[in-house]
Amino acid sequence: MTVKTKIGLGAGALVVLFVGIFPDAVVGRVFACQRWRDELGAIDFSDGIQKAEADVIASRYERAVLGSWSACSGTTTPTLVDGVWRAQILFGFGGEPTGHWISVNPISGGVSAPGGPRYATYASFRRAALVHAVLYGR
Repeated sequence: MTVKTKIGLGAGALVVLFVGIFPDAVVGRVFACQRWRDELGAIDFSDGIQKAEADVIASRYERAVLGSWSACSGTTTPTLVDGVWRAQILFGFGGEPTGHWISVNPISGGVSAPGGPRYATYASFRRAALVHAVLYGR
């Protein structure tokens, strides 16, 4: 048996053990990852980021940054300001404006917000978002 096979079997055993102990957590994370993968996979950034695509990116970024607080938040529809898509973060049941904006680069798809992580390209954001979905299930 090769080292690679032993590592694979060991990792598989850990996954089976984890699924047996925490089945709801695993299922929730798998569904979250699939949902995020489908939404983010539909974005075609080869022709630049359009308004609807910027909306998806901004809302997913907001959910990843705010975590469990995102249940009481959202974003405005992005508008093109000085060559950058900008969506304001809303918070609370009434969707009160926070004064914090998410910026999406219309060429690279990079996304950032003051105090949050900065992703230079859409690919780097998508990768981080999928990891977030696997780790936190939301």
